[in-house]
Amino acid sequence: MAVDVHLRHPEDRDHVRYYFQDYLRPLGGARADISLALLPAEGRFIGGDTDVRKDIHVQTAGNSWQLYESYAGQPDRATPLPPFLLPPLNSLVRPVHASAVASPREPSRAVLLHGPSKAGKSSVLLELTRLGWHFVCDDTALLHNERTIFSYTRPIGVRESTLETHPWLHAYLAQAPSFSTPTGTTWAVHANLLPAKRSPAATDWAWTVTLRPSRTYCVTRLAENRWEIALDSGRDIRRAAADIITELTGGPS
Repeated sequence: MAVDVHLRHPEDRDHVRYYFQDYLRPLGGARADISLALLPAEGRFIGGDTDVRKDIHVQTAGNSWQLYESYAGQPDRATPLPPFLLPPLNSLVRPVHASAVASPREPSRAVLLHGPSKAGKSSVLLELTRLGWHFVCDDTALLHNERTIFSYTRPIGVRESTLETHPWLHAYLAQAPSFSTPTGTTWAVHANLLPAKRSPAATDWAWTVTLRPSRTYCVTRLAENRWEIALDSGRDIRRAAADIITELTGGPS
């Protein structure tokens, strides 16, 4: 499925090319199934001034351009980039706020790491990939028929707090763009910058681990292939990764 994204500012174009570097297609190819135009009144669209009006237009094959949203400040609608919520993609995949890694023993089988923001999904994922598990996706998992997870190489958001538990990441930050957030600097580290192995294009959704913030560490089996881990994301990441490996494979990390 082909998607065109129209951007005026060079920094916006560089940003999108970096984020979706594994999915770029040659210019002048077949007509796009979905086209998006991200048009600010001035300056950049991505990371630009928050009080500048921004218009998003969408065009699907055979149809005219339609205004998706116009706003200044925070948008009211979900971002259409990538256009997972637009037809025809919305009939093929369901995006879920989760990360996923595949077993090194069975790369076709993956564990979905589920939980609220800052629960430790990305940190546990990074620790598992350091231990040899295969990267599937971070923060956004694409489910197909509730059985399959598609590989999706969106960059991993590495916060300053993540570097405290994963100091080895410092070696991979030089080529990653960074931006300021209320909690400090965050780096967008693409999977291609890391030594992590990559999963197949599609993996079986074999296990689910829900991460829950807690001061007290606890692993609870909810069903045959489902666990909940209560953890402190600043203290228990290695312990959680080791327990996931033990529970899912029957062997130590």
